[in-house]
Amino acid sequence: MKDGLLHRLAAHAAATPDKAALRFLEKGERETESLTYAELFDATAQLAGVLCARGLAGRPVILAIPAGTAFVTALLAVISAGAIAVPVPFPPLGEGRNRFRAIVSGLPDAAILAGAPDSVTGFDPALSERVLDLGALTRAPGSPATPPDQPGPDAPAVIQFSSGSTAQPRGIVVTHGNIAANVAMMADGFALDRTSVCVHWLPPHHDMGLFGAILAPLWFGAEAVLMPAFAFLQKPLRWLAAISDHGGTITGGPNFAYELCLRRIGAADLARLDLSRLRVAYCGAEPVRAASLAAFAAYTAQAGFRPDALLPCYGLAEATLLVSGTAGQGLRTASTTIFGRRAERAVCGTPPSGCRIAIRHPQSGALLEPGKTGEVCISGAHVAAGEWEVATGQVVPLSNAAASEDGERYLRTGDLGFEAPEGLVVVD
Repeated sequence: MKDGLLHRLAAHAAATPDKAALRFLEKGERETESLTYAELFDATAQLAGVLCARGLAGRPVILAIPAGTAFVTALLAVISAGAIAVPVPFPPLGEGRNRFRAIVSGLPDAAILAGAPDSVTGFDPALSERVLDLGALTRAPGSPATPPDQPGPDAPAVIQFSSGSTAQPRGIVVTHGNIAANVAMMADGFALDRTSVCVHWLPPHHDMGLFGAILAPLWFGAEAVLMPAFAFLQKPLRWLAAISDHGGTITGGPNFAYELCLRRIGAADLARLDLSRLRVAYCGAEPVRAASLAAFAAYTAQAGFRPDALLPCYGLAEATLLVSGTAGQGLRTASTTIFGRRAERAVCGTPPSGCRIAIRHPQSGALLEPGKTGEVCISGAHVAAGEWEVATGQVVPLSNAAASEDGERYLRTGDLGFEAPEGLVVVD
């Protein structure tokens, strides 16, 4: 691709070599790691060359690396090398251990790129033959200095595994073209550009953390400020304090994150923060509760938070990430009837350019008129190419994809919603 990820990083490194691309706050407070765009491009290109020389192009590569600059560099290098990045929660804890086992067993031909090989082999000694030492690869003498040729738009870039520990996780295959299309939509929906400062705690194996917090900001030359999810969960104040300290302009998270801030951040701590530069605070990944966002906006007003920064949005892994969301409108609601009672639901904005939403009858697939509740169906260049079939190691069509009357491919999301005059409303 002439406008692929590595080309983007090269352009940013040439134009703004000393600009901070990535800052990492290991415990959510003090900056512990950082990379400029020049440093990030050099590290990515070098590692991509090594991976390509090892014949990994076209193969899945599991990223057994904790959140941090090493994870981001490895992610970018794997994608740029033409390999297929498979982000996983690491180290695997609790139910995450079952998820890790399921993914590793479902990808028997995948290499495992590990920041600390012992952490993988200690988990399962049988994996030793598949493990690649990230540190050794980055220090390898005589490593290729020439970046590899960039994959085409139809080449798989990421396998995004669904959540769940009781069944085999479903591997959604996202192509280079899917990523390019959806980050352009994020720039539209989230008002993202090179001046943005994006502050997030979202897990990097999740689609919102992977594409929204990492790939989209770096694609456009913005600054990404990251912390581990556990740092936020331990002390939610760290999220808002990082926004204040770094002049964050874009952030986001699921509904529970806003509720957690309401419950666990005191008024005295909040009064010391400055959230006035935040222009987008998106909310998605789970049902958006209008009452939660309204309460968050009212409570954080003392820190300069502006209500029009709220951005309810809708997306899912099969669409790479974003489906609908509109910056600058704040919280809007629309009335619907649920179990015979009227209820107010958050409006999740309108689809960005290139994404089309249709509301269809869940059984017949017939198009419904605006205002009628049905299954949310979407089409566009960001809809994932397919699923990874374990038995064959190949990409197969999405099981929930169908064709419309005019032959256009659309994705059946399984979610119910309707189109209000203000935008899409998802009914939970």
